[in-house]
Amino acid sequence: MALTSEYIQSLSGLSPELRALLLQMLAEIQTSGRLGDGSVTHAKLAANAVETDNIKDGNVTAAKLASGVLPEPYTLPTATTAALGGVRQAAKVTDPAEGADAAAIVTAVKALTASLRAAGILQS
Repeated sequence: MALTSEYIQSLSGLSPELRALLLQMLAEIQTSGRLGDGSVTHAKLAANAVETDNIKDGNVTAAKLASGVLPEPYTLPTATTAALGGVRQAAKVTDPAEGADAAAIVTAVKALTASLRAAGILQS
C-alpha cells in the first residue's frame, strides 16, 4: 500500500493535528525527496529507531549525553610513604667515577637525594 494523502485521510483514530502533520511531511517528501530540516523531532521517532551507524561521526559530545554516563575525570593522587601515587621521573645524576674519593661519593649521593626529592620520590 502506497503512502498517499488519500490513505492518510482514510486512517481513523488520528487527531486532526497528527493528520495535518502527516500530510505536511508527505508533501515535503513528495516535493523535495527528503524531509525538511528540523521536521523530525524526538517525539516523532519510534523507540530504537536510531542506531549507531546512523549517527554522523563526531556529533555526539559529552554535553549531549545524559548525566552520569561518562565517568568523572581521574586525578592521579600524590605518592606518600603510606599510599601509592604518581611521581615524576627524577633528573639524571652522574655516577661518581670509579675509585672516587669519599667527598665525590658524598656529592653524588647528595645530588641523587636532591633529584629524588625534586621529583617527589623522597619526602622533603
